[in-house]
Amino acid sequence: MAEFIDDYREDYSVEPICNVLPMAPSTYYEQNARQADPTRLPTRSVRDAWLREEIERVWKENRSVYGARKTWLQLNREGFAVARCTVERLMHQQTTGENPFKTWAWSEAWEEVSLASHETSLTSIA
Repeated sequence: MAEFIDDYREDYSVEPICNVLPMAPSTYYEQNARQADPTRLPTRSVRDAWLREEIERVWKENRSVYGARKTWLQLNREGFAVARCTVERLMHQQTTGENPFKTWAWSEAWEEVSLASHETSLTSIA
């Protein structure tokens, strides 16, 4: 919505646009201030950005097979005080469409190995 206001701010002022849209003028001005000065970002946003990097590091170090629970346990082992629901939320936010934190390649390979071993055991019986 802030982009829309930026586009039409010269034709109309900010406050009349905000009266029509469900956005307070103070919210618009605060968003612009945060974009100009990142030190004004909320503490949670700053911590989330830092934690996303740590979550991705742990996930990649463990062959990209860890889910939220094991990632959370590993972060706590390393001394990061983080809640499991926070790790779940951030891992969920990282995904767009296809979930990079799911281990489809591994599970498909495991199914192929399982099927191959079952087929071998069935042919040896017959």
